[in-house]
Amino acid sequence: MALLKIRSENYNGECGGFLVSKNFVITAAHCGKGRNITVYLGAHNLNKKEKSQQWIRVQKMFPHKKYNKMTLENDILLLQLQHKARLTKAVKPIRLPKPRCRVKKGTICNVAGWGDTSVKSHFPPATLQQVDLRVNDTACQKRFAREYDPCTMMCADDPQGLKTPFKGDSGGPLVCD
Repeated sequence: MALLKIRSENYNGECGGFLVSKNFVITAAHCGKGRNITVYLGAHNLNKKEKSQQWIRVQKMFPHKKYNKMTLENDILLLQLQHKARLTKAVKPIRLPKPRCRVKKGTICNVAGWGDTSVKSHFPPATLQQVDLRVNDTACQKRFAREYDPCTMMCADDPQGLKTPFKGDSGGPLVCD
């Protein structure tokens, strides 16, 4: 799991991301607003200086060639780090799915992040939060009929409707299997 601290003249924010190799992180393209992005790896509690933590600045950004800011289509961004991450027990790359690999409806997957935990929350949590969600394309097809494309998108929800990623969690991984 990666935390991105994004800073620029007009914007300060945070997003999630994930390490895919020693020097590359994937996130959402809409998270690439800042010119100064620092990636935090191996963190659990942001208020503590944990030995597992690594901070690495982003050297270069590679947004998807067909990224559309208005519709958020192809909302994916590859970040090249200034130097390789030190792989440890707490810092490991996530395996990407194989091409044409589909996750079956009903599969339980996990999301994590340091995003807000409620609409009323003005301060994100210091500790990494995680929740299990169920793959459910039907829910998104009903809710986002025109925008939802099951060939290029995947939808997951909480069966009780109580838990969801929120502001600050964008770009983080949905981990299945």
